[in-house]
Amino acid sequence: MRSQNAFGLTLVAMAAALGAAAAHVTIDVAGDYLLAHDAYDGMAHHSRALLLAAVAVGALAFLVRATVDALQARCTSRTSLLGALRNGIGSPWTFCAAVVPLTVVLLVGMEWFDCATLGVRVDDLGDLFGGSLLLGAASCVVCGALAALALHRIVRVAARAEAFIVRVAVAIVRRRTTPPLPIQVLDTAAAAVLGAGGILLARRGRKRGPPLAISG
Repeated sequence: MRSQNAFGLTLVAMAAALGAAAAHVTIDVAGDYLLAHDAYDGMAHHSRALLLAAVAVGALAFLVRATVDALQARCTSRTSLLGALRNGIGSPWTFCAAVVPLTVVLLVGMEWFDCATLGVRVDDLGDLFGGSLLLGAASCVVCGALAALALHRIVRVAARAEAFIVRVAVAIVRRRTTPPLPIQVLDTAAAAVLGAGGILLARRGRKRGPPLAISG
């Protein structure tokens, strides 16, 4: 449960970061046409690169952790790790409700960082939204919601394809491990993720079966 909660929070943070970066670019472009004073003009925006780099690192860490959990069969029920995570993040609209407010906070933090590092004075809160609270808030809502819906969809698709993903991961590990891991170990790891219930029945069956033949 703790691992699932950590994954859920990671997904919310990643979606909000993507939404904030997209909103930042949207405000910068739209402000050139819609605003008399675009507060984002005439300054570098290093926060975008930093935020996207953080998203890339978070995505890589998420994939590595999910793969390790799958191969080690840490999920002890029929509900797989990605399936449990899919259920844990709730409906798309619940996920959006968690992502959009964080998107606003990250957008404000991005522009404050840019202003602080460049020595640009911030006169009011509107400057942190590009010069218009309305434009900034609307961009955050739209971009944050789109990022949340997209990431939520990706998780659902990955959860449905988890059986195939585990088979591919096991095949890669089996091919690249030197010396090769015992086939029984890898097969057990994959089977545990795909259906722990079947493994429990198999274990019970072995206890009642005849003893293994002893080679002389």
